[in-house]
Amino acid sequence: MVRVLHVIKSLVSGGIETMIMNFYRNIDREKVQFDFAVHTQEYGFYEAEARKLGARIYYFHNLNEVNVFEYKREWEQFWKEHMNEYVVVHGHYRSHATFYVSVAKKWGVKTIAHSHSTSPKTIRGLGISMLMYPLRYSADYLFACSQKAGIYMFGRQFYRRGEIINNAIDIQKFKIDKRTKEKLVKQYSLENKFIVGHVGNYLIAKNHEFLIDIFVEIRKMVPNSKLVLIGAGTDDKGNELWKKISKLDLEGDVIALGKTNQVSEWLQVMNAFVFPSIHEGLGMAVVEAQAAGVRCVISDTIPNEVLVSNEIMQKSINTSAKEWAECVMDFCGNYVKVDTKKEISKHGYDITTECKRLQEFYIGLGEKNE
Repeated sequence: MVRVLHVIKSLVSGGIETMIMNFYRNIDREKVQFDFAVHTQEYGFYEAEARKLGARIYYFHNLNEVNVFEYKREWEQFWKEHMNEYVVVHGHYRSHATFYVSVAKKWGVKTIAHSHSTSPKTIRGLGISMLMYPLRYSADYLFACSQKAGIYMFGRQFYRRGEIINNAIDIQKFKIDKRTKEKLVKQYSLENKFIVGHVGNYLIAKNHEFLIDIFVEIRKMVPNSKLVLIGAGTDDKGNELWKKISKLDLEGDVIALGKTNQVSEWLQVMNAFVFPSIHEGLGMAVVEAQAAGVRCVISDTIPNEVLVSNEIMQKSINTSAKEWAECVMDFCGNYVKVDTKKEISKHGYDITTECKRLQEFYIGLGEKNE
């Protein structure tokens, strides 16, 4: 068996963690097993499931400006104890990657640096870019969820030796299901309502405040509209969002579900999926929405790799909330969902195919290591 150590921030229900778990559920665990190095002491959304699937979970301190040497010593101690157990370290935690990749290489372990996002041109974004710069030369393999994410993290090196790993999904899980829709509609009294949906944690990049502005404009056109928010985040961000919702007197029209394992079920209910992100490495939730047959209106900052069906429209975040709302209603207002499985699979987002590809890669590394 090949054991792979995935290095992540935590096992919460974010896009990166969901992608890893999709692969983990579908990989042949008699041939490849995942373990996790996390950087939090808090219990993660996926921890129980990961352990049930056979994962070991190791806890590391989060890196900061005063504990760099302590952090590297922590990894040195880890490899003293576990160096013969792993073929490869698959790194997803970008701001820490230069440090744990360098230590792993010192102990002869193969390394993957995996880019899942981009960053805005801010001082913080520039700082992260500087931290990541050595990875384009030090990591053995360069992965990314999109061309844009790969270039952001690895520069021209990604053209030379990078590889896109699609954030694949279980297509069958998202197939159109009228019974599931009817059940949730009845449970939440959503009969004859126009349901606008969004999936994304409360982060600045997700642009939730603008999403609320768009919903306000939609309600002016369709008063019986409801907004469904799936995701969570820091208390501060959640509180700021709800202050705005309260100020606009929208509490009765916004359903905030927080973290949930029912994303695929709620996509059945949605009439429109609105995703006005400022920046994204990919935008996995948009692929899932299309797989469920929901029409999407998304920002034009999102990589083109998510354009996998005809059920999607791009819009500039520099246009007004009213223009977004008009686009949503024109594109999604009287739409009947269609099956998009063929398109999703054709673009490489079928977990069955993509998981086999990644599994063969891991096994190949194991064979080279023998």
